[in-house]
Amino acid sequence: VESQLVRLSGVVSEQPLIRHAGTQDWQTATPLVDQSRCIVVATSLETNAGEVPVSGRVRLTVKGHLLHVAVGDKVAISGWLSLPMPAGNPGQFDFRDSLRRQQCRCLLFANHPDAVRKLRDGGRNRPARLLAEFREQGERLCVAHLDAENIPLATALLLGDRSRMTGSIRTSFAESGTAHLLAISGLHVGILAALLWLCCRLCHASPRTTALVIVASVLFSAVISGGRPPVARATVFVLITVGGFLLKRPAV
Repeated sequence: VESQLVRLSGVVSEQPLIRHAGTQDWQTATPLVDQSRCIVVATSLETNAGEVPVSGRVRLTVKGHLLHVAVGDKVAISGWLSLPMPAGNPGQFDFRDSLRRQQCRCLLFANHPDAVRKLRDGGRNRPARLLAEFREQGERLCVAHLDAENIPLATALLLGDRSRMTGSIRTSFAESGTAHLLAISGLHVGILAALLWLCCRLCHASPRTTALVIVASVLFSAVISGGRPPVARATVFVLITVGGFLLKRPAV
C-alpha cells in the first residue's frame, strides 16, 4: 500500500491529458500545479530486488506538462508506485473500484516530466497517434477562437474532454439538473444526426447523399469523442435507421 520508488518500463496507450491547476476550487497549503495523466501498459519493473517482467495497466501522473511522449511510445519512468486507496466510509466513492473497472490497478507518480524517458518512438502513422494529434489540434482551435469561460464547455461537448471543467461549473450543471449534458452520449449523437438531416433537406440533397453525410459525420464524431459505450450504442442505432431509410424499410 505504501508508495515505493521504482523504474517502470512500458508503452503509452493513451495520449497524456493535461489537468490544469485552475480547475480546482478548493484551497490547499501547497501550491497547485498542472499535471499530466495517461495510461501505460507495463512491460518490466525495476526495484531494489532487481528487474522483473510485469504486465498490466498503470495510471501515470506527472507534475507538469508531459509533451515529449505520445501514444505508442515505449517509455521508462522513475517514480513512486502505489495501490489506489479504497473507500474509507460506506457509500463513499470507491476510487480503487473505479480504476479496476478501467482494468487499471496501480498508480505511478513522477515529480517531473524529465522522469519519463522515451525509449522508442511509436511511429507517426499509427491511427491512435493521428487521432490524438487531431484532438489536440481541435483543443488548440477552441483555445484560440473562444472566450476563456466558453473553452471548458466547448472541449467537453465537442471532444469529450472535461479536464478544463472547474468544480463550480460542474456544481452549476448538477444543481440545474443538466449535468448529463456535459457527457457526450446518445443525445448528442441524435442531435447531430437530426441537424445533418435537416441541413441536407434544406440543400435538396439526394437520399443517398444525405445518408452518406450522416453516416460519415456520426462515425467521425464517435471516434473523436473516444467511442464511449453510450455513443457507440447510439451510433449503431443511427446507422441502422439510415440503412433502413435507404432500403425503404419502415421502422416499427
